[in-house]
Amino acid sequence: MAYKMSLNNLSLKQKTLFQIGIAITISLVFQFLIPVSWRPLPTVIGEDFESWNVIFTLSQWFFSFSIAWFFFRDNRYINNYLICSILPLGVIVALEFTVLFLYYDYLHLLPFIIDMYILWKKRGIINRKLMLSFLVFFSIWFLLDYFLGLAYYQIPLFLFLLALLLWVLVMFGFSFFFKRPAEAKKGILRQIVKGIFIGFWIFSAFLGTILVYWYIRPNTAAVNQSLVLESWVAVTGKHNSNTDLIYWNNSFYLVNDNRPYHLGSAEAKLIVWRSLDAHNWIKIKEFSVPGEDIRDPKFAAIGNFLFMYALKNKGIMADPYQTVFTYIENGSDWQPFQEISQKGWLFWRPETNNNVTWYVPAYWHEHGKATLLNSTNGINWTIVSYIYVSEAIDETAIKFLPDGRMICTGRLEGSSSDNMFGSSNASTLIAVSSYPYTNWSNYTKSTLTRLDGPALFSYENKTYAIGRYQPGLRTIFTELGSVFSKKRTAIFELKEEGLIYLSDLPSAGDTSYAGVVVRGKDLYISYYTSDINRDFPWVLGMVANSDIRMARINLTALGIISN
Repeated sequence: MAYKMSLNNLSLKQKTLFQIGIAITISLVFQFLIPVSWRPLPTVIGEDFESWNVIFTLSQWFFSFSIAWFFFRDNRYINNYLICSILPLGVIVALEFTVLFLYYDYLHLLPFIIDMYILWKKRGIINRKLMLSFLVFFSIWFLLDYFLGLAYYQIPLFLFLLALLLWVLVMFGFSFFFKRPAEAKKGILRQIVKGIFIGFWIFSAFLGTILVYWYIRPNTAAVNQSLVLESWVAVTGKHNSNTDLIYWNNSFYLVNDNRPYHLGSAEAKLIVWRSLDAHNWIKIKEFSVPGEDIRDPKFAAIGNFLFMYALKNKGIMADPYQTVFTYIENGSDWQPFQEISQKGWLFWRPETNNNVTWYVPAYWHEHGKATLLNSTNGINWTIVSYIYVSEAIDETAIKFLPDGRMICTGRLEGSSSDNMFGSSNASTLIAVSSYPYTNWSNYTKSTLTRLDGPALFSYENKTYAIGRYQPGLRTIFTELGSVFSKKRTAIFELKEEGLIYLSDLPSAGDTSYAGVVVRGKDLYISYYTSDINRDFPWVLGMVANSDIRMARINLTALGIISN
């Protein structure tokens, strides 16, 4: 009793220092003595948080101060410190209770309960100026954590900054609910402003819950384990994407796009790698276009040369306008980029069935038509036929059928190519043509998926396609092509009548744009993907880091599955 009375006799400054000391002690114990397995949320979602310094996380300190709060529950500094956590903790607790069914996360639940108690019983202690000062303090702390790599650095930068902005804005609005005692009764204008802030707070809490759920939900890709023999990361870093793969001069060659994010960027570059075994890669060349974006590289071994075609793009939107090419001869260096003579046509992957005449599908830079060109040297191309002239079409791929005919797939955007929710009319075009490939027929539209980034290959008289697959329900917000949908890189059998789904590859978020190499009974696939332990919607994957992965496929099993 005497000890308690002596504590109560402390000044506010002494009480605050005492509580800070308790919080520091608790945080140090969690940093150095308490194992990671004692933190419920990281354990349940399976994220590798061991590399995070828990002592630098805000959640740890909110918990530590919530313990210290019990000693002096009227300390306005501690109360205002804790009340700033009500929004992020509310989002996490709501997600844990409704999605993860995690009811015992004491690290987040205890401070949230205390926040609710403070609102209920200690509203008079809450001070607007203190709240705003703490928000500035937390913002600086949050940013230092991220950019110094102390905590939270695995979160995509866009999502991180959005979460911080929402937190500050909502709590700023929340602060208007707490007035100084001397303030006069609120007028009608103030009531309206408060109503607006209430609506904004509710909306932001809902949006924050959705974003956190999208970020942490586990991956549900349906990977056929008898088909996918192994899968591994080939290239990691920032936003790696759009790949191609070829086997030339006794080596694998891989190329990938590297950029800060999915959208157009003058920082974009193409990186070429070489490997003897498809596991250990050596960087051999980087390409860029000064002041412009470069994307969608494609290889072709024509004559004694290895060609690479790519698309130039201006601005932040992914809207290429011109095809360029470079090439290398064994023992020489890569040539500078040159533009093809057909202005405005965007090449996909060249194919041949006799190593004499090469054909390449191309789509118009303003969309609406696709064409077929041919060449004998990879430099000078001539238009052979128009594959499709109608609605928005791009990313068109071809492959020769066993009987000499040619089959084509095309990405059809549908009636709303600029709609973030996708289009109910989006599909994959399938068409065929007989030699000399001047006329196309048997047009079919497969609604199984919109085959973004198609790569076609043949094995034992069957044709297969690898591209972007959109699983799940299609609603008004998640039509084909919606940025809010889950995405996969998947394998399909390609028939004239349509696509037949066979299996996912380990993938999620922003993914697809594969390259393929057949070596004996194995198929090697390069593709890119967001974190395969998560299941981001496409929109989050666009701003997150992504890896170039390789997969080795059992072609014998593939033939059995497709029967």
